[in-house]
Amino acid sequence: RGAPVVSPQVAFMAPDSTLIGTVHVARDASIWYKAILRADENENGSSFAEPQPDPDDEEAMMDPFKLEEERFIYQDRGDNTMIGGGIYIGPGSNVQDNSVITSRWQHCRVGTGVTIGHSAQLHSCTVKDFSLIGMGAVLNKGVVVETESFVAAGAVVPEHTTIASGELWAGNPARKLRDLTDEQRAKLHYQSQEYISVAKTQAHVAELGGNLLQMPTLHDGAQEERQSELSEEASSSTIKVTTQEMEKEQEVEKEQEVASLSKTEKGTEQPEIAKQRHVA
Repeated sequence: RGAPVVSPQVAFMAPDSTLIGTVHVARDASIWYKAILRADENENGSSFAEPQPDPDDEEAMMDPFKLEEERFIYQDRGDNTMIGGGIYIGPGSNVQDNSVITSRWQHCRVGTGVTIGHSAQLHSCTVKDFSLIGMGAVLNKGVVVETESFVAAGAVVPEHTTIASGELWAGNPARKLRDLTDEQRAKLHYQSQEYISVAKTQAHVAELGGNLLQMPTLHDGAQEERQSELSEEASSSTIKVTTQEMEKEQEVEKEQEVASLSKTEKGTEQPEIAKQRHVA
């Protein structure tokens, strides 16, 4: 079933994302937290196993629409079922948190600059350049989404549906609502480009302490510097609390002392007054 191949120029790979089997991830792509890309039932993956692709050969091996076409020959077991394929995430595309991509029926190919929203599901389908798949949307096997298209959040696209370039689809089952405007199509390019920038800020966020330390920079020693600052702040806070407690205790002692003196004075005054009254 092959093995994952990730470009050295990938924008971000979340440490808790999962890649199984023949999964190729191109330069500037990002795979986010708890995303799962499963090509685990890919008997056809052996055609990609040897020779192993050169991760530096972006043009040949990382663009899912420029791979050798003979590698995409779909084979049938003879019982009317396919034997699976690989998953190919193109340059600059992002697979967001909790998304699931599988290739059990055939290859699943995602083009350049594609945005796949949180918790979306893609199953043996094709999504072409600069399209957007909304949060929680489901693309079933054989679906083809042409360039600069928008599948709305929560939409469920039936098997073997083709969404033409520049269309907006929504609903369950999904259907075409309208064509996107030129401005909306342009925003699809902006969306994917912005995600590349955001992805690159995540490079060290999952290190021990992570963003809880709010490290101002990622230079060597920044974590140690921030830890030292936090230690000083904690020490200062402790001293402040201790001083406040001491002052409070001193106030309580003074109040007790005053109360005690007052009681003593009253105790000595009473006999004197009684004596004066007796004399009178």
